[in-house]
Amino acid sequence: MNNLSGTFNTIAQGEVFSIGGDFPVWTRRNKVYQGGGNIPLDGLEPGTVIPAGTPVIFNGPGEDVEIVDITDAEKLPQVNGLTFDDVSVPAGCISATCAVCYDGRIYANRANGGKGLPKSLMKQLPAVEFVYEGEVPAEP
Repeated sequence: MNNLSGTFNTIAQGEVFSIGGDFPVWTRRNKVYQGGGNIPLDGLEPGTVIPAGTPVIFNGPGEDVEIVDITDAEKLPQVNGLTFDDVSVPAGCISATCAVCYDGRIYANRANGGKGLPKSLMKQLPAVEFVYEGEVPAEP
């Protein structure tokens, strides 16, 4: 049994493993909860990628993080961090974590898998500098 076939923050059982390229999202990272929280795997299909810069609700070290969709009007006001790295969920994944950044500089248009980040998060994450390339997205 091979338990080292996940990415840097996942553990999976299986034989085939690959890592894709790098698309810079963060330009500076000042403060991060490294390995900050567990990602619940319920409902995540093998091959799912949770992109860098995805809004999350960090509930404390070793606790579950809640992945928040930018259109979720109920959960968006509770966001207190953004994923630092992409998290790839391979087949057979049995554990996944993510580093949660709450202080740094991010290309906001590239974040969240290219979906961008709404300006409303700027107030909630005052230590994160949002750099927009081109147009600033409209609020959801």
